[in-house]
Amino acid sequence: MKRLLIISASVREQRRSHGVALYLHDYAQRGGLAVSSVFDLKEANFPLFTERLAYLQDAPEAAIIFSQAVSQADAVIIVSPEYNLGVPASTKNAIDLLTSEWLGKPVGIASVSSGGFGARNVWGELSKIMLHMGARPSSTGYFTPNVQNSYNELGLNVADSKPFDERAHKFITSLFG
Repeated sequence: MKRLLIISASVREQRRSHGVALYLHDYAQRGGLAVSSVFDLKEANFPLFTERLAYLQDAPEAAIIFSQAVSQADAVIIVSPEYNLGVPASTKNAIDLLTSEWLGKPVGIASVSSGGFGARNVWGELSKIMLHMGARPSSTGYFTPNVQNSYNELGLNVADSKPFDERAHKFITSLFG
């Protein structure tokens, strides 16, 4: 069975994107698509890194666990909100921490917005960043506009789940195809 790592990239108190990460994790497991795990950047509580992991003296344990999780995954999904038309600092900080771990790694981008456009700016920005890092970003994104109307903080759909499940299936399977 394929191993899928889902990175919950928001560290805000009232974050909604974490619910999307939990939903995708649950769907991958429930649908038998992958053995998945969630790495929560809020829980990891990373400092602002001044260097890549390979060059850090006394790296935080969470950073080492993060590196191992990315390395061991067959594919990674980054679930990121859009802040002011861009990628949150927490997301970029975590991505820049690693180097060789990203090489050749299939990466799916799930972008989240409280507005009506589904954070498409984040999808484009993260796709460019991941391509530059040597990863293989999927051309299939998972866009969630008006997240507050679709997911709660536990990852449960607050609307009809069938269209969400269909999109999640296409999104996750694109990473392993």
